[in-house]
Amino acid sequence: MVIMRILERRFILENSKYVILRSPETSDAKEMIDYLYKSAGETNYLSRYPEEINISLEAEKKYISKQLESEKSFDIAAFVDGKLVGNSTVFALGDKIKTMHRAEYGISILKEYWNKKIGTMLTEYCLESAKEIGYEQIELSVVEDNINAINLYKKNGFTLCGTIENAEKLKDGSYQNLYMMICKF
Repeated sequence: MVIMRILERRFILENSKYVILRSPETSDAKEMIDYLYKSAGETNYLSRYPEEINISLEAEKKYISKQLESEKSFDIAAFVDGKLVGNSTVFALGDKIKTMHRAEYGISILKEYWNKKIGTMLTEYCLESAKEIGYEQIELSVVEDNINAINLYKKNGFTLCGTIENAEKLKDGSYQNLYMMICKF
């Protein structure tokens, strides 16, 4: 059995600060909830609003523990100066023989840390780890006008495979289309 505790990696940002990539631990649960709430309020590019983040501390600890023990799913978090600034996840699309080769990828980064290469670091590490555990195809959805994310994904081998029109309805009544992208190993 392969346990998906991600080994810590350190990188230096352009401002000479370190970013640490690692699996979230149960001791990070409170900060993770706060992070999810904050990141959801910073952009319409994520799939939920802050008020939809209604995770109890115990539920988040349980989720983190489950991820640490999983053979097919994992999270990688990014920390700068001890502060959680980004999170990414890879999870199985199913446990059926026909879909066991596929996983879904998600990522978010606090707005003040956009365009600092943290998204690239997280994406590369997630793809590397996903390949190591046997996935052959990683899939994601991205809002069609999230150009920075689309460019990041393309740079890492993702290709556009479709569009879901009116996939998300915002509070103001407007809709967002989602691009579906895949990366095959």
